[in-house]
Amino acid sequence: MQEYAGRPEESLRTCREAVEWARRAEDTRLQAALHLRLADSYARLGDPASAALHREHGRAHAGRGGPRRATPSRNMTLTPAKSAA
Repeated sequence: MQEYAGRPEESLRTCREAVEWARRAEDTRLQAALHLRLADSYARLGDPASAALHREHGRAHAGRGGPRRATPSRNMTLTPAKSAA
């Protein structure tokens, strides 16, 4: 909603915070949906590299099917979760 109200930076910040809360809750499906939303937002803002990064992570979370975690750092450089082997 913030994005459509002309506040894209606030929208991105809110969505990144939501990703962090979803990560803490180990809600993989929500993380996937939020990453895909971030990807769409970055694409609309003309940042294809960030869009591609978030789309990749959204798809990775969607394909996991279980409650696994990814660990975003403060600057949103994402690293894949370690697999339980």
